Amino acid sequence: MMMTGRVDPVTIRIDFLQQGLGGGESRHNVEDIGTRRRGARSRGWPGRLCRSERGAALVEAAIAFPLLLMLVFGIIAFGRAYNTKVTVTHAARESVRVLAITGDAGQAETRAEEAATGLDAASLGFSSTACVPGDPTSVTLTYPFTFDIPVFGTKTISMSSQGSMRCGG
Repeated sequence: MMMTGRVDPVTIRIDFLQQGLGGGESRHNVEDIGTRRRGARSRGWPGRLCRSERGAALVEAAIAFPLLLMLVFGIIAFGRAYNTKVTVTHAARESVRVLAITGDAGQAETRAEEAATGLDAASLGFSSTACVPGDPTSVTLTYPFTFDIPVFGTKTISMSSQGSMRCGG
């Protein structure tokens, strides 16, 4: 086929498709090429209801941002609570060890307050059983933890941990 003059790319593409030289299937029929404008919108009923999507991203962000912020605050509060629980458990284990070795509840309580780093020692509750050589003894520590999450407010829960060990004598 001989072409003269100026030929636009759509005509060349149509010729290739008619001859089967297009290099694969096309998503348009041969007659459709060139009739649609690029970026033309459908004129159906959804297009008439919302012609402009300006501001849609802002609305989506306004809905998602508070939820994401509450999730982050929840993760932080849970991390603080978990750290407090681990600290109370460690302090109970340390104090029962001192109680089992020395048999003195006063030294065990002092060790619990020293081991509970980062916690208010005055708020730490201590109770122990008597230390009889060969029998198990236990120490129970309690600590009030306050969740403070914006929007949800504050809530205080009591965390407790118990350690037990056989008295050495």
